[in-house]
Amino acid sequence: MRIHWVFTVPTALLLVVLPAWLAQLTPLTMPGQPSPAVVRSQATDQTRRTDEVRGKIKSVSQSGEEVILEDETKLVIPDSLKEARRELRSGGLLRATYAVRNGQKVVTSIDVRPA
Repeated sequence: MRIHWVFTVPTALLLVVLPAWLAQLTPLTMPGQPSPAVVRSQATDQTRRTDEVRGKIKSVSQSGEEVILEDETKLVIPDSLKEARRELRSGGLLRATYAVRNGQKVVTSIDVRPA
């Protein structure tokens, strides 16, 4: 009876685990469709990533929509952050997070300290 269990349990495990493991190795795609790996990489490129920047303000446009830091980083301040625009002055210290949209660094949050 003991020998029976020695062969039955490993065989049952193999029948359960093997199909799941093989399914991961061979993605099911129709001809002409991209593989799941390609779809995942495209989705990663489309997600918006945010970065942080800190620096001293070199100049501010008259409208307050654009800020240039001393390291020549150019930031766009959207309308949603209009109140923060009033605090922007040359020489002030800025800390901001931004997302790159259409090649521009658009600020998502901002903290300004006077010079």
